[in-house]
Amino acid sequence: MEKVIGEYLSGITLGEPQVYKNFGVVPLFHSGNGGPPYLTLKEAMAQGILTIGELGSEGTVSELKQLRRLRRGDGREGET
Repeated sequence: MEKVIGEYLSGITLGEPQVYKNFGVVPLFHSGNGGPPYLTLKEAMAQGILTIGELGSEGTVSELKQLRRLRRGDGREGET
């Protein structure tokens, strides 16, 4: 099992970090497959699909609110 995990992990490379204010995401790429299609943090925020903000006066510094807008197959939008 360790060999399988080691081989898989050896195929992972780090992408360019995407940073917004004090929040950052580093994409992971694997040479074995194309992986699922995704947007970078910057692209998702620019398209209005993702919003990140503070929780308000009840929240703490380490807590963020994330709102993701979904595009359904029928063209309607939803939120998670």
